[in-house]
Amino acid sequence: MKVSIPSNIEQELLAEIQVYRDKQERLEESKLARMIKEIAIYFIFYLSFAWCVILFVGSFLPSFLPSIHPELSAINAGFLLAGVLLGLYGVVTMWSEKKSIPQLDHYESKAADDKKALVLLDQLKQNQEMYQQKVKEELRKSFLLLSRLLVAVYSYMPFPVLTYTLVGDSFVKALLYAVFLFSTFACSTYCSNKAFSDQKT
Repeated sequence: MKVSIPSNIEQELLAEIQVYRDKQERLEESKLARMIKEIAIYFIFYLSFAWCVILFVGSFLPSFLPSIHPELSAINAGFLLAGVLLGLYGVVTMWSEKKSIPQLDHYESKAADDKKALVLLDQLKQNQEMYQQKVKEELRKSFLLLSRLLVAVYSYMPFPVLTYTLVGDSFVKALLYAVFLFSTFACSTYCSNKAFSDQKT
């Protein structure tokens, strides 16, 4: 009985198909970790929002502020920094994964005269498309999470300045503060636009 040996192009395609199966499995396995990260980011977002409300009320009623409000403000800033780093990590990871997905055009000519190879190529395209859609969706979520964190950052920024007079009469400090504030706002807008533009596509 004659055994059919896959051609070189068939072996390449089979290997690529297995690669995408493994990638999809790893993406599914990391689903819980991504969900925990998302919960942590939203927890930081709402915690910071609540602290902003307390500082806002405290700007009119100083007695409303707890005695350790400077320490609590520092803790809130630390949480925001951690959240932004988590958000950036998610964006960079998914962005690099999206960019690493190669084009399959070079397989078209190689598989042109091989029916089995063409079937495998079609399967590979389907696997790649499914994986690419999942990566795009995760990237969209990462941009949205980072946008939420940046909204929390620039919403919180005026309160420490008003409460603790961090800028004072220094022109340089005021300029740096303004640059950082508008840069944060611009980054948040960019991330939000990326999230919703990816959703439309």
